[in-house]
Order: sequence, then C-alpha cells, then structure tokens
Amino acid sequence: MGVSLEAGRTVLVVRETAERRLTMHIQKATAADLPKAMQCYEEIIDKTPGIEHLAMWRKGQHPTEETILSYINKGEFYILWDHETIAGMMALANGISETYRTVNWITKATDTEAAELHVLGVSPDYQGKGIARQLIHEALCLCKENGKKVLRLDVIGTNTVAKKLYPSQGFVFCDTGHLSIRGYEDMEFLFYEQRLSK
Repeated sequence: MGVSLEAGRTVLVVRETAERRLTMHIQKATAADLPKAMQCYEEIIDKTPGIEHLAMWRKGQHPTEETILSYINKGEFYILWDHETIAGMMALANGISETYRTVNWITKATDTEAAELHVLGVSPDYQGKGIARQLIHEALCLCKENGKKVLRLDVIGTNTVAKKLYPSQGFVFCDTGHLSIRGYEDMEFLFYEQRLSK
C-alpha cells in the first residue's frame, strides 16, 4: 500500500489575475486518470526541450502505461490538478526497490521507513511556474504524515536541471551508480535522499 492521501487538498496558488484566483489540488490517481496521465507524459516528451537527454524519457519506453498503472494500483501515483487539467504528476513509492538496495545511503531505514520519488513530470504549459518544487513539497508532506523516515530518488547523470533542483529542496547527494535500463547501457545515476525524522 502506498503513501496515502485520503482526499484531495488545495496546495498552492500559481498565479493571480484580476478575473480570478487560480488554485490547484493534489489527489491520488485512479485507473480512470491513466489516459490523461499518459497523454501528459507524451506532451512532456514532445514539447520539453532536451527531455531525452535530461530524463531519458521516450514514448513507449519510459514512462510506460504499465509502469504508471502499477503505481496507481498500489495507491502510489499522485496528480496535481488545475481544475480538469493535469499540471504535474509523480509516483511516491513505499519501501526500498531492488535497485536502491545496493546504494550507499546516508540514512539507514527499513522498508516501512523509506519512500521513493519517481517519474515526476510537469506539463509543458505549467513548466517554469514552480510546480516541480510544489510536487516535491507535497511528497515530503505525505511522507511525514505517514511516518516515513526518509525520501529517496535518483537522477540520471545528464539531467543538469534535476541535479540543481533536488539539492535546492534539501536533498543530499549519497552515491553514484551505473544502471542499464530503458535501452541504455551503463548509464550513470546519482542518488539523493532527504531525512524526515531523527
């Protein structure tokens, strides 16, 4: 069972105009949200300059519908909604994945004490508005609410944007490793964590 959020909640104001105040809310996704989520990932891949170099995302390879549905079915996928439109998405997975078991983490944690942040994406229409930082903030809040000790993530070595973003949000570099995934051989990944409790 994933990190839980029982009901949606309003999380931020992105912009204000004279006509209206725009608020967003984050909710745990359901299977009915899968088509919109996959459409948003495709738009990110199509419209984000350098996405293949930054995140190694490719249509049909990563993130896949199977992967996102698996997160949804485990209650681990969250969507930041602007009314009916997706502003951003993320998976907040419980436990320690096999890939992460060989990493030299700073914080020692059991499966029940750790969570992992994956496939964080921001719709091209909302990029540059602080949505990624808001999603990270929400992930940290959810982890704290559910008694997690640490939140972990990985960044591909070529992703210069993420290598600046996560440390700026309090994540600490822990280790480097090489993985062969998504059709790429021996890619360098950097592993980060943020401790949430003493």
